Amino acid sequence: MYAIVVLLRSKKLVLPRSNTLGFMTDLSMNNKKARNLALFVGCVLFWIILDRITKVYIDTNYKTGDVIVQNILNLFQFDLVHNRGAAWGSFSGTTPILAGIAIVVCVIVCVFAWRESMMANGFEMVGLGLLVAGGIGNFIDRLVYGYVVDFITPTFINFPTFNIADIGVTCGIVLAAIGYLYQLENAKPPLKDE
Repeated sequence: MYAIVVLLRSKKLVLPRSNTLGFMTDLSMNNKKARNLALFVGCVLFWIILDRITKVYIDTNYKTGDVIVQNILNLFQFDLVHNRGAAWGSFSGTTPILAGIAIVVCVIVCVFAWRESMMANGFEMVGLGLLVAGGIGNFIDRLVYGYVVDFITPTFINFPTFNIADIGVTCGIVLAAIGYLYQLENAKPPLKDE
C-alpha cells in the first residue's frame, strides 16, 4: 500500500494529510477516483499474490492432513485441507457452481467499486478490494485444482479451516461496512442547537 501512495504522490496527485480516520478530504473528484481505483487494484493484486504464494507453498510441500505448525498461541494451527465445497465442507461436489457464483460476485463488486470510486472512502475501497481478491483467490483454486487449499485451523473454537483468501473476504466485508457507515454518519446534517 505504501508503494501505491508513493506512486500517486509522484504523479502529482496531491495526497493531503488525512483526518482522524485516514480519509482524504480535499482531493478533486478525478484525483479521488484515481486514488481510490489505484487503492482498489493495488489491494486486489497484493492480496491475490499473498494468497497464491501461501497456497502454492503449502500444497506443494505438504500432504492433505499434515499438521505443518501445531497450536500457535493456543489459537490456531497450520494443516493442509483440500476443501471441495464451501465452509465446513458444505455444498461438496458443487465446485463449478461455487466458482460461477464467485466470478459473478467479483464482477458485480468490481463494477460497484468503479461506479462508487468518486464518492467512496479508503476503507470502502480496501474492503471491496479484499473481497474481490478473496473471491478470485478461491476461484483460481477451484479452476486449477478442483478444490480450495485451506490451511489455517482455529484451535480454540470449532471453526472450519480457512486460507488467506477467506481472510480477505471476511475483512473486506467488515472494512467496506465500516467505510459505508462512516460515510452515512458524515452525510447526516448537523443537529441544530435549540
